[in-house]
Amino acid sequence: MISNFFHILIFILILISLVAGIISIFENEKRASLIFIVISLSILSFLLITNHLPDEIAHYTKLISIGVFMLLLIIFTLPISGTKRIQIYQPKDRIDERITMFSRSALQAESLAFHEFYNSYPDLQKIDAKWRQNPGLLSPESKFFDRFHFAAAEASFRIIAENRKQQLFKPTKTASEIDVNQMKKHLKTWSKQLGAQAIGFTALKTYHRYSHRGYGENYGKPISQNHNFAIAILVPMSHKAVQKAPLAPTVSESANQYVKSGIIALQIAAFLSELGYEAKAHIDGGYDLVLPLVAQDAGLGTIGRMGIMISEKTGPRCRIAVVSTNLKLNETQHKAIDKSIISFCNICKKCANVCPSAAISKKKRETINGITRWQINQEACYTYWTKSGTDCARCMAACPYSHPNNILHSGVRFLIKRNVLFRHLAIKLDDVFYGKRPKSK
Repeated sequence: MISNFFHILIFILILISLVAGIISIFENEKRASLIFIVISLSILSFLLITNHLPDEIAHYTKLISIGVFMLLLIIFTLPISGTKRIQIYQPKDRIDERITMFSRSALQAESLAFHEFYNSYPDLQKIDAKWRQNPGLLSPESKFFDRFHFAAAEASFRIIAENRKQQLFKPTKTASEIDVNQMKKHLKTWSKQLGAQAIGFTALKTYHRYSHRGYGENYGKPISQNHNFAIAILVPMSHKAVQKAPLAPTVSESANQYVKSGIIALQIAAFLSELGYEAKAHIDGGYDLVLPLVAQDAGLGTIGRMGIMISEKTGPRCRIAVVSTNLKLNETQHKAIDKSIISFCNICKKCANVCPSAAISKKKRETINGITRWQINQEACYTYWTKSGTDCARCMAACPYSHPNNILHSGVRFLIKRNVLFRHLAIKLDDVFYGKRPKSK
């Protein structure tokens, strides 16, 4: 009985290791695949050695091995969340879009807006003067210039700029009564056909809205509350492209997914207008809303250490767009914000370790303006962008949640969510299989 169970256990462990090794080969993770193969051979060697031991010693060896395995299985799979002390606070104040790096980078030197902004924030003028001396995002003089990938990114941003010309869709007909739940079901199916990873629905809160616009003709104008509900859209970024961060293929992929998420948002906004409701697509460079906060409250993910929303299937490898509307979307019962992600980020720090600008904090969450969170140094982060010419994404590539959504990594994510002890183990295993500071591919 013991011997049979032992042999079945050994067979299962070897099979798991071989499958994980094959998956790693397809992921182009040579280090991981080699380690998995070594583990398989080690388990097989252990079996052969055990079979050649004297019967009594072999019996106790097998018994102890089964006992150790069962003990570890129990320890690392029990539902021990370890998240009761983690508090989730909603922001109290609205964010002024003019303070963001994208808005500041768009300011024309010596313009009225330029002077007004830096008269209000003289300390930021000294900081911004330094990165303005660098080549700039997608510049031919930047460190990682690549003619074709940069041209592809520029082409994507041009398409986005064209799409921003019509973000608001007025009703094309008088609204008639609709079954909102049926419409949501249709949108979930249709959006996935369009290329979305997921969509979610939420009522808009005050903190979802920027206080003032930071771009274009409406620069500096207060943002009013025109719509009360929103649809958040998530599109995945290619794992292969993100693993090349901070090189040029990553910025090309990033821009491409901004286009895709934006087009899906525009289609959904137009769809709602056809039903008789007003809708606005909030796409790259044309936001009235703080998209990660909307998406988080719509149940699509949790904002982690790097300040990026971590989604269930692709981690931070995603881009977000949002559609706001005056159609009353009945409140959806979302799963609560995933505290296990915050717990994991508390101990992980891989994103901070690989950040070339040291912009990501290695400390625990801090209470800033009444919110307990991590806050990145956006000036340091953007300064690196202006040198590299890309939007970096080293943090995104290194994040353990960024691994592909397959049976291997989905299983790990399930256990991370379930067991606080496994979170610590998962980080150590990720360091072993993929490196504590994984290199760009």
